[in-house]
Amino acid sequence: MNVTVCGAGAVGSTLAAVLSTDPATSVRVLSGSRSARRRQFEILVGRDILLGYVNLISHDPAEAVKDADIVFLAVPSHVRSDILSSILPYLPRHACLLSLPGNGGLDRQIRAVTQHSFLGSRRTPFTVRSSFDFDAAVTGVANCIELAGSGDTQNIVPWLESSLNIPVRLVSSFESITLCPANAVMHSARLVSVMMNGAALSRPLGMYSEWDDCASEIALRMDEDIKTVTKALRINDLPTLKEHYGVVTAAQLTKRLRGLASLSGAMIPMRKSGDHYVLDVENRIVKEEALCGLPAMLETARCAGTPVPTLQAITEALRGLCSVPV
Repeated sequence: MNVTVCGAGAVGSTLAAVLSTDPATSVRVLSGSRSARRRQFEILVGRDILLGYVNLISHDPAEAVKDADIVFLAVPSHVRSDILSSILPYLPRHACLLSLPGNGGLDRQIRAVTQHSFLGSRRTPFTVRSSFDFDAAVTGVANCIELAGSGDTQNIVPWLESSLNIPVRLVSSFESITLCPANAVMHSARLVSVMMNGAALSRPLGMYSEWDDCASEIALRMDEDIKTVTKALRINDLPTLKEHYGVVTAAQLTKRLRGLASLSGAMIPMRKSGDHYVLDVENRIVKEEALCGLPAMLETARCAGTPVPTLQAITEALRGLCSVPV
């Protein structure tokens, strides 16, 4: 199998390293920042180090996707369209585009520019973070990868399951990928809770380790909006936020999130301003949810003819923060 990974951040590096351990898989990496000589990836997994050696690292899209059977889009959702534009002129007709996760309007982004087959997941298969000493550190592995897509993908699913050693399940529709209450909901709720606090912060805050009830209440209200959309679209296989985390109240959700060891190192994107800290509106997390994650949910709700007042309000708040018209 000829595989190209677009992006050499924490997720892309982890995918490249894991996939390269299979001698039957040729792995190329498209990266604008990584040196072509750095073909070895070092990933910290618990106390072990996974070493992966890829076949090629290139800044050139034509070289990177040549003869590719599968192309992983391991980049933030708000830059996926740019990556697609750069690789499409050279992408083999049979190649399948795969994004883990596929939230943030992946289906619309791809269908707007190509008829290639594609798959996207509800959540990422690995919880990863950046590391000073390694290309990435894996802090958690999903129990299952839930996918949806379009086109000829029947051979991709068993290959992915075998290559990542994680069970794979196809879900009912791509709308259930877009509406999954994952990062778009969780990150946005936490960012807005910090905005609502309004106080100058003397230090950066943990995204989940210092999660608060205000963020939980916002997230649960957003999830209630999502439930009305899934009901209208007759999507029956998307767990709610309460079901996913096994909680009932906002306080229980706060306690659950604060106790997740795999997410304990995640920080709210902030920057120093004078003697205090403010949200970093240029950070990819802020842009990804404001420009793609939440707008894709709103568009799905609009197509379903369902009002989603909390999703709308949170989207307006984040886009206002980024000075982006709603």
